[in-house]
Amino acid sequence: MSSVGRKALFGIVVVIVAVFLATNFLFSWKIIPPGYTGIKVHRLVNKGITHEDTVTGFVFFNPIQTQLIIYPTFIQRVVWTHDLNEGNPVNEEITFNTKDSVPVNLDVAVSYALAAERVPEFYTKFRADRIETFTHGFLRDTARNVVVAVGSEYTFDDVNGPKKEEFLDQITKKLDARVGVYGVGIQQFGLIG
Repeated sequence: MSSVGRKALFGIVVVIVAVFLATNFLFSWKIIPPGYTGIKVHRLVNKGITHEDTVTGFVFFNPIQTQLIIYPTFIQRVVWTHDLNEGNPVNEEITFNTKDSVPVNLDVAVSYALAAERVPEFYTKFRADRIETFTHGFLRDTARNVVVAVGSEYTFDDVNGPKKEEFLDQITKKLDARVGVYGVGIQQFGLIG
């Protein structure tokens, strides 16, 4: 091979390597699908977190300097139950004592959604790269605390009888008020079975 051919081949290899490095290390993109929003976390520059205004589509970023975290903004549903075949394979039922000191075990389903415009604030507060971390951590603890507080105001007959809907409505409103300050809206809180 002549020296001109070697120089041409070397030039082509250098261009291919440069394109590979640029596309994989200096400039990347992700697609934010419908029902999600993304935030960019700047790692090297003290700029903090920025919200991506793009609801769907391509987002370009530098993966060395920036991390892109995508959160769902559609309604999430979680089940906390004693049934090992539904939800997580552990007993997650919520237990409380009524006003007349009767222990009650509840299997519940909670539906909630994140407000897209408040996702950067949500991430800053909880540092949860996955929504499940928040769901099975802070949300579950808060729901349990609300159920215990509201449940202690009702008798066993109230919870199982004419005030059941009022009981669930009170839990929903108080849970929504507690997590609403973080951009989380409770859509539904209900009993299973």
